[in-house]
Amino acid sequence: PTGAPTDLPTGSPVTAPTGAPTDPPSVSPSVSATDPPTASPVETTQTTPVPTAGQPSGAVCGGIAGLVCAEGLSCEDDPSDSCDPAAGGADCIGVCVDPNEPEVVTDAPTESPGSPEEDFTATPAGFNCESLDDGYQVRWQVDGDSLNIELLGVIFPNQYMGFGRSGQDNVTFMLMSDVTVADISEEGDVRARDYYLFLRNACNDAGFGVCEDSVAGLGNDVSGVSGIRRSDDVALIRYTRPLAPSDAVTDFENTTPISVAPGVLTYVAWAIGPIDTNGQPLFHSRFPPGNVAFEFGREPLDNCTALDLDTFPQ
Repeated sequence: PTGAPTDLPTGSPVTAPTGAPTDPPSVSPSVSATDPPTASPVETTQTTPVPTAGQPSGAVCGGIAGLVCAEGLSCEDDPSDSCDPAAGGADCIGVCVDPNEPEVVTDAPTESPGSPEEDFTATPAGFNCESLDDGYQVRWQVDGDSLNIELLGVIFPNQYMGFGRSGQDNVTFMLMSDVTVADISEEGDVRARDYYLFLRNACNDAGFGVCEDSVAGLGNDVSGVSGIRRSDDVALIRYTRPLAPSDAVTDFENTTPISVAPGVLTYVAWAIGPIDTNGQPLFHSRFPPGNVAFEFGREPLDNCTALDLDTFPQ
């Protein structure tokens, strides 16, 4: 065009177009104020991933992170958690194990029949049950020449439950009785010991009083002891003892066998009381108000109701 020249914007000069008039002008790489910035290309270097060593034996594996075990180890489900990969738990955490390592088996504790909060107050199948007071029950099952006995009661860690053959055949009588004294310590130690009641006092050095059978040279007839206590002080203690005491006739206790003949009653003695600092029973605080006799040979019958945790005798 002719005429006065047109002012150009400041910046790099524009090169006059070359070639056909329809060709667009070539613009230098200079950036105007309204042009978007052009990013400079970034030079990248491709690298090869380095494999990790994997989780060692005993470490966690799997899960959302997909942790893998070291070579030679396998990722197995952790049975101690509640996640079950067979029940839709696709992201369960596992444990790295060596399939060639022998399994370690530990002996299960025998002193507790269940967890501390387990409801063990229901009478097991095949057992008889009778209430001794509102907070104390006895269960039994005839097993050949023995009785499997369970004492269930509301007791504190410093208390015992006593139960056994009466000192006389036709009445409930504490003296001369052949009883088991059972307790659970605050640490959870379970005891059930064979006692004779010769006098109404603690056992002395001469073996007179409330003494373990071993003090007088008598045999211990209690076996198979186990027990557990709940947080509400309900305790269960199990043991087995023979129908006929192993002791010969003695002046210390009634050695008449417990009869399991149908229709025959056997008189018993029972008590609950404190344990002293030496682990010995003291004078009872709960005891039978009158005669108590059971037909040990009857068909299994559950005459027990729920323990009274609020108003049981103390």
